[in-house]
Amino acid sequence: MKLALGTAQFGLDYGISNPQGQVSPLEVKQILRLASEVGITTLDCAAAYGNSEAILGALPQSQHFDIVTKIPPLPDTELSIIPYFNNSIKHLKRTKIDTLLFHDVNTILQHPHSELFCHEIKQLKAEKKVKRIGISVYTPEHIEQSLEKLSIDVVQAPLNVFDQRVCHQATVKLLNQHNIKLHARSVFLQGLLLMATDTWPEYFTPYLGLLGKFDALASRLQLSKLTLALAFLLQNVHIKPYLEQLVVGCCSQSQLQQIVQSYNQAVAYPLEQLNWHEFACHEQALINPSFW
Repeated sequence: MKLALGTAQFGLDYGISNPQGQVSPLEVKQILRLASEVGITTLDCAAAYGNSEAILGALPQSQHFDIVTKIPPLPDTELSIIPYFNNSIKHLKRTKIDTLLFHDVNTILQHPHSELFCHEIKQLKAEKKVKRIGISVYTPEHIEQSLEKLSIDVVQAPLNVFDQRVCHQATVKLLNQHNIKLHARSVFLQGLLLMATDTWPEYFTPYLGLLGKFDALASRLQLSKLTLALAFLLQNVHIKPYLEQLVVGCCSQSQLQQIVQSYNQAVAYPLEQLNWHEFACHEQALINPSFW
């Protein structure tokens, strides 16, 4: 099971396709119970996700999962990442976690105290408070730049049928050379890939052709768009050896159940011969939600 449960919706009103807003603690509890039942073992967290860490920490069900969490973007005056790490484990009611990432890669690329931060995160790993360390990036180029400062175990990056930059040969070579595991996020482009065509916001009008092509392929194959989006990730020969987690968010048990069913279909469906490259887009206005 490569699905990891994203928790942004547990602490924020998050996602272009999310009309419900922040998920209630009761629904979070039920989602966690189902996640455990279907074999999901990892929660993807962050201090920047509102009060999600505190909500998770208050639920005993969360203790059954491995935790990935992130040091938030830091002001130039900040001198240490340790208080942020301590806050996260306090909220999560943990003494240690599996994976700690820098949420903003510029924290180690541009911050005036980046060398100190790199030393501190390596020390947390040496003290076994953190099993693995890494970065969250927006572009593959940041991976190579970060490796000049920090040995990385895990990189979290956007990856979906439209944003295929991580599949580039040079990036795959880096993952292989440095034994880096990939956690894919934005796998549904915040839900845009799954929305009905008549509900797409006007902003996406320039991309209706590409979006429509994806719809048409799903229709031709008689697959849901959810299954097709997951199949691209699970059957991509370029990144398959390095892909450890697909971070998916949900707002209800029923949504998670639907994702799991589509995941199982995507694993079994033979799609290796499809020409996925025709869907690749390099326009930030589409593939980077921060531009929306």
